[in-house]
Amino acid sequence: MNAPSRSELIKHLQIYVKQHKIQIDSEFQGWESGVHAVLDCVFSSMADYKTTVLPTLKRFGEQPGMQDNPKLEFSHFIADVDKYNVDGNKFVFYAREIMKNEQEISGRTKVEVAYEVCKFFIDRGHETKASLKALPRGQPGTCETPPGEPGELECWVMEEMIKPGSAHKIRGMGPALGAYLLMNLGDEEHVKVDTMIQRVFTKPDFWKPRAGHPVDDKLIRDAVTCVARQMNTTPLRLDNALWRHESNVARERKG
Repeated sequence: MNAPSRSELIKHLQIYVKQHKIQIDSEFQGWESGVHAVLDCVFSSMADYKTTVLPTLKRFGEQPGMQDNPKLEFSHFIADVDKYNVDGNKFVFYAREIMKNEQEISGRTKVEVAYEVCKFFIDRGHETKASLKALPRGQPGTCETPPGEPGELECWVMEEMIKPGSAHKIRGMGPALGAYLLMNLGDEEHVKVDTMIQRVFTKPDFWKPRAGHPVDDKLIRDAVTCVARQMNTTPLRLDNALWRHESNVARERKG
């Protein structure tokens, strides 16, 4: 089946939001520290958020000096991992003994991927979420121009950190995680087109978006951006509301 037009997707999402009474979480707030934002992003890859990601972050936050607060620096996490260089592999040891989560992305522990993301920002002179949020912002998208104009942080992540062939590409970080990282770091103009969000648009006799396909992902992002504007909210907050709804539906089905 051919992909629907952007206007068809927007109409579909408008109906979906109304039928399912999708509500924006007025109390939504993200992590205070950039370190926790990075870890949340990386450990969310192919993992259940409530049963795996949040417990992992809780264990990390119980380490001395690793509590979620605005002053926690990327260098603090780097130093904490470095001090556990046991058996010749600090990443495996930290994953097993500290995080108690040895999940991998692209054949590497998620700890190693998160370590490289933190170092990526340190190398550019930034240690905190607040520092990254202070970078020059882009132009928000609208229904007429949904992509908007990227800000400096978005260019770093989407053009350097995740882009194949980039000298600064981090193995394991792809488009969905790149968008989610930006969201976690406080840029509310992004949508993480993952399995849960795709389900909103995957309906019989309508459309089945292709996982990771740039054209399909863009159509979904554009639709969410436009409907978010109509609801007087941000793409991130509508994404969050849709994700929560689909997660609850999936849990109910499992029984």
